[in-house]
This record gives sequence, C-alpha cells and structure tokens, in this order.
Amino acid sequence: MKKGFFIAVLCLFLLGTGVCSAKPGDADYSRYLSVKEVETVTGQANLMLKSIDSKKSGEAYDLTYSNSDGQAVLMVQVLRGSDYEMYYKDFRCQDYKGMEYAFWGPKSATPENPPSQLWFRKKDTLIFIESGYDRNQKTYLDAEMMEKIAKIISSRI
Repeated sequence: MKKGFFIAVLCLFLLGTGVCSAKPGDADYSRYLSVKEVETVTGQANLMLKSIDSKKSGEAYDLTYSNSDGQAVLMVQVLRGSDYEMYYKDFRCQDYKGMEYAFWGPKSATPENPPSQLWFRKKDTLIFIESGYDRNQKTYLDAEMMEKIAKIISSRI
C-alpha cells in the first residue's frame, strides 16, 4: 500500500513540474535532447522540460525548455519529413550548409533580426528548432548554439 501511494505521489509531482508530461500512447521526443544538454549548449541553468505530443495535443511544440521565470528558451517540433518542401518554401531565409536538407528561418530574418529558427530533415523526420526571446526581445540562442542542438538531435534520429 505504501509503495503504491509513493508511486502515485511521485507521478503527480513529476507531472506537476513538467519533467514528465507525456500521456500514455503519445510520442515522447525527450530522448532527442536532454535538459542537461540544452543547459550545456546555452549556458542557462535550472531549465525545465515540457514534453507534449503536439500532433495529439494541438500544442505548437513537442519539446519546450523553459527557464525558472517561465520564459521559453528553446522549442522543438517534430514533423513529417514529407512536409519538408512546404516548410522550405514558407520559412526559408537561407540554406544551412552544415547539414543536408537544412535551412534557416523565418523568411523575414534580416541582419538586424537574425534567424531564430533552424529546420532540418533526416530520414522521414523534419525537425524545427526555434529560439525563445528574452524580455528585451533578444534570442536566447545564437546560430552556433542552434547548430549544436541540431547536431545532437540529428545524431539520435
């Protein structure tokens, strides 16, 4: 009885903190990128992960890494690789030469407002990585950080 109660309390705690929020049967993409890896790449500390299957939940992202203020630092969405061409036309501002089938976005990016998105396709999967913005509207991740994140995720597909 005590063991069952402990497990129930632990599950409620984990769901409440966002450490574990995927429902049974939902895709769990947290295996692609750990909180520790994001903290190492970004230099941020005490990040929290919200992992939700966007295809079932209607949420915009499958993985959201947020700081202690609740600000989204990094968002990741996992899409069908077959949709690559559509997203390429709609969001590409320039190709990313570091990977095959990869590009920067959004289309509206300029030298004053640099790309905040990196998209890439591997096998039958399209990954969309987006940096969050701080209170001063500056991206949390620069291009080099997004490239590192993309290579970590790519190695696990």
